[in-house]
Amino acid sequence: MRKLPWSVLALATAIAGLNVVFVGCGSEESAIPTDDGGADGTASSSSSSGGTSSSSSGGSSSSSSGSVGDGGGDGSLLDGQVCLFVGQTCSAASECCTKACLKAPGQTLGQCGASGDGGGGSCTGAGGDCTSNTECCTNSCVGGKCSATQCKADSPVAASCTTDAECCSGKCDTAGTGKCVAVAGGACRTEGNPCTLNTDCCSQQCSAAGFCTNASYCAQLSDICATDSECCSGNCVVAGGATYGRCQTLGNAPCNPAGSICTGNGCDNKCCSLSCGPLGSTGVNVCQPPSGCRPQNEICATSGDCCGGPGQLTGQLSNGKPAPEKACVVPNGETYGRCESAQCLRPGDVCKAPTGACGGTSNNCCESLLPDGGLTPTGWCNSHPEECCSRDALGIPRCRGVNFKCTDAGVPAGSTCTTSADCCGAPCVGGKCQGQNMCVAKGGECTISADCCSPEPCVVPTGSTKGICGGTIGTDGGVQPPPEDAGTTTDAGATDAGKACALYGQSCTVAGDCCSGVPCTSGTCRYP
Repeated sequence: MRKLPWSVLALATAIAGLNVVFVGCGSEESAIPTDDGGADGTASSSSSSGGTSSSSSGGSSSSSSGSVGDGGGDGSLLDGQVCLFVGQTCSAASECCTKACLKAPGQTLGQCGASGDGGGGSCTGAGGDCTSNTECCTNSCVGGKCSATQCKADSPVAASCTTDAECCSGKCDTAGTGKCVAVAGGACRTEGNPCTLNTDCCSQQCSAAGFCTNASYCAQLSDICATDSECCSGNCVVAGGATYGRCQTLGNAPCNPAGSICTGNGCDNKCCSLSCGPLGSTGVNVCQPPSGCRPQNEICATSGDCCGGPGQLTGQLSNGKPAPEKACVVPNGETYGRCESAQCLRPGDVCKAPTGACGGTSNNCCESLLPDGGLTPTGWCNSHPEECCSRDALGIPRCRGVNFKCTDAGVPAGSTCTTSADCCGAPCVGGKCQGQNMCVAKGGECTISADCCSPEPCVVPTGSTKGICGGTIGTDGGVQPPPEDAGTTTDAGATDAGKACALYGQSCTVAGDCCSGVPCTSGTCRYP
């Protein structure tokens, strides 16, 4: 279930200082802050990790997840409980409300972890504080506390009710039928309602217990929401006078934003990023957020989040003049927008790789800079597409900000970059390549989980390019650095006992290091 997702409106007011460390063979994603600053942390040697079953979704605040005391510590379910809360004994991820069952290598039993440990989204266990149904594992917030009893259905058969809080929809027709009323704006069943098939649910996920759940870190189209930041689309449409609404599309973009459920292994043309891969150990594929700046059509909060936006490299037009800055186009009255499309494609925009391309894009990249800062000759990118459009650490083809060929030696640390594609797959942090075999440690700034040393997820607000490795959702809705006692990254890349797999895009040595059976491709957990 997705509760208190890491897709939130505000960034943390204080972001921990960046710390970059070495990992083993393979590359990590880029982290592109739009403000000044570089890698001010120390670097230390480390081998590649097996990582944890973490997900791209961020962690929750200290009050956002249930504890062992919320249910049977031995994995038993309390009356009305339909999934295991954080800390309860589990044998499979599907048993846990957060879709994260943390098991030590070779063990058959583990404990349900928080969303930052690989779940599809943090949820508050029974007795935890809440302000809305969408925060709770049982989809029921009664009197400011999450109920241990599953919410009452509004579909396919409406259940009898006496209060709004009892209903999955948050609406009880107390003045009329005394039944739960479905959320307006869609026909599919929202989270918490009973189901028999995945297709019954807006989330496209029907749990083993027979209830609609959400395996992504953000809510899918037509699913229940309380705020824009809960939706992958960044758009929660709530009818007048209602408490809850449904996630709806934003703008007219022809692709699905990051976090949306997808079906491809690696390439998926329906994703704005063209990249589809599993979310931690859930095994459910979602459109992967691309590293660094947000390319054309992705959800954005400000123009500075977009490739070619303010503070980003814009590239050069064919006449040698700088390409105009791109904008985040926010519809009237909306919180978020989409990064506009423009020709030529700005550095960081998704392009068409010279070979093995995932279709639906062009190779019309703006002219790049030379490594010495000079301009490339007119028409260079059209004549040398392999130097202007290359793959980032997730395998996504991105327009280059700097023009050169990648070699085994990689790119010198400190080179200018927009995404990890500019760094031949190494992290790009603060607009500078961090060099080969490096990653961002817990508490450091990141853009996606692949930036972070295994096993840490990158917790990023909706539409933004700035997150924190191993961060948590704060009480103010922003992303907070992890507590000092949350564990430290070891030279093997793992932090706490029992965390056994590396996230999509993180480093690996063999396929068994990666979550959800993802192959180890050139030292990185991703599909070729």
